[in-house]
Amino acid sequence: MSVAFEEDFILLQDEFRQVIQAIAWPVIIVGILANIGVVVRIVIPHRTTNRSNLRPLYRSSLVSLAAADLLMLTTTGTNILANVSGRTHLWKLPSSACFLIPFLQTVAMIVTSLNLAFVATDRFQAIRAQVPPSSAKSPSSVGFLIATVVFTWGIALGSSYPVLNIYNTEAVTIINNSTTYPAMLCLVNDRQSATTIYTALFTVIFLPLAAVFIVVYILLALNIHRKKIGNCQASESTISQEISTASTSMSNNGPRPVKKKIPKHVMRKRRTVRVILTLIGVFVLCRMPQWSFLLVKLYVKVSHKFWWHLQVVLTLLSLINAAVHPFLYAFLNEALSLVSWINSLCLKKTTEANSVPEIISIKIPRGPYVN
Repeated sequence: MSVAFEEDFILLQDEFRQVIQAIAWPVIIVGILANIGVVVRIVIPHRTTNRSNLRPLYRSSLVSLAAADLLMLTTTGTNILANVSGRTHLWKLPSSACFLIPFLQTVAMIVTSLNLAFVATDRFQAIRAQVPPSSAKSPSSVGFLIATVVFTWGIALGSSYPVLNIYNTEAVTIINNSTTYPAMLCLVNDRQSATTIYTALFTVIFLPLAAVFIVVYILLALNIHRKKIGNCQASESTISQEISTASTSMSNNGPRPVKKKIPKHVMRKRRTVRVILTLIGVFVLCRMPQWSFLLVKLYVKVSHKFWWHLQVVLTLLSLINAAVHPFLYAFLNEALSLVSWINSLCLKKTTEANSVPEIISIKIPRGPYVN
């Protein structure tokens, strides 16, 4: 058993720890509730959630993505809150969590990357095909959903298995002034082995999936932008013809100002492009830095306290990323909109109170990825 001084493990400032706790708790709670809401909205649909409006790959990817984000929020959230709750950077969780948490974090990261690539590819195919999701012939919803989820998680579990052997706990005696007390540290068993494993996961799985995600969304944004330009030109020519026709019958009171109105479909496509750019920005800012910093730590030995603060910030960004996924990928879709769901509940209560027969309306889903 090794011996160390307590002051050597005081790495984070008190104000910094308090700020991180104040941000992390709401992010974790909101993220868990939102991801549970996604699963409930898809698996147990309400009257406003027509599952036929969602393509099978998109639906299964959302369920798997929500499960991965829940795993990331619980494991990473538990770890970061345990680290910032005390003054010292000692291992405060059970010894089994030392190797289970990195393993589960890696599984969640791979599942998330796979499903983000699946969602991007599915949206690109939907836009290019110009086929409504409900009209496309697709396999059984439940069977396809289960098969896709099992396939995705099987790949993630198999790829992440070597991570189980990277970390282990070590007992240490801490000296605090004239007293001593036992503690635990979570350390890397073999640094070279850890470097090889994480580098392989980054280059073989994470980096190609990140490239697919970014490239597909860029192509999708360019495709929508080209259609938007064509529609704008057609609308402008129509407006100019109307202006020239109206000018021949205009009275002597003077020309009336013609207000140029942007068509709704053009505004919708502009919104879609902004959403796509937001998806790319969130991925680059919140997802990429954590993996990059992990590799830098393995190749370059860092010991300054600044790097510990940076690691906590990047971990917090990954939590924020998992918390905003339901809003970016599910709740922006009209078929899964929280606003529509709340409105339907309010409307149902109103109609029941007034004893008015319910009017069934048909709504075509028009999410952020569909024309």
